[in-house]
Amino acid sequence: MEICVEVPPEEEDTVPITIKRMMEDVSDVIPYVPVVSDVECTSTTWADKKDVYL
Repeated sequence: MEICVEVPPEEEDTVPITIKRMMEDVSDVIPYVPVVSDVECTSTTWADKKDVYL
């Protein structure tokens, strides 16, 4: 599954970390299965997306 979020340039240092934490915080719903998410970014097309290292 992919979720696309537009982030203003001034929030690029905080929003990706917050989104990653929110997506991985499912221990109350799925307590025994770890959920891992990745963050990638692009300013052009999905084919040009790059990994975001947090």
